[in-house]
Amino acid sequence: MPNLTDLKLYDDSGLSTADPENWALSGVTGADKVASRVLYALLTPQGSVPGRPSDGSPFSEMLVGFNTDLDIHVAFLTALPAVIATLRAAESDDETDSERYGGCQLDGVDIAADGLTLYLNVIAKDGSRPTDPVIFTVPT
Repeated sequence: MPNLTDLKLYDDSGLSTADPENWALSGVTGADKVASRVLYALLTPQGSVPGRPSDGSPFSEMLVGFNTDLDIHVAFLTALPAVIATLRAAESDDETDSERYGGCQLDGVDIAADGLTLYLNVIAKDGSRPTDPVIFTVPT
C-alpha cells in the first residue's frame, strides 16, 4: 500500500478531504481500501468535514501533549469507536467483505523528535490484509 503522501491523504498542508463520501481514493480496492479508510478516519479531526460532523476521530487532537507511547495507545483506543463509526458510514451495500472493515489495532509506536511513526494492523471483514504493512508518520 502506498504511504499517506502517495495516497494524498496527508501532505505538508494537512489532511485532504477530497472524497469524504467513501474515505478512499478511486482505484484503491480490497483491504488496501479498508486501510486507506482507517487512516483517513483516524487522522481526520472529528467535525472538520463540512456537512459531516460525525466523520473522523479525536485522535489528532489527543496527540497534543503526549508523553509516552502509552499515551498514544490510549488515544488510539479512545478514538477507535469514532473511526469504526466513520468506516461503517462509508461502506456501501455493493462492496464485498474484502472492502469492509473487519478490525484494526495499533501494534507499535516509534517516537522521534519530528514525528510519531505508528504501526497498524488492519484487517478486512473477509480476513484479508493490506498489500503492505500500514506504517505511517504523523509530524509533531
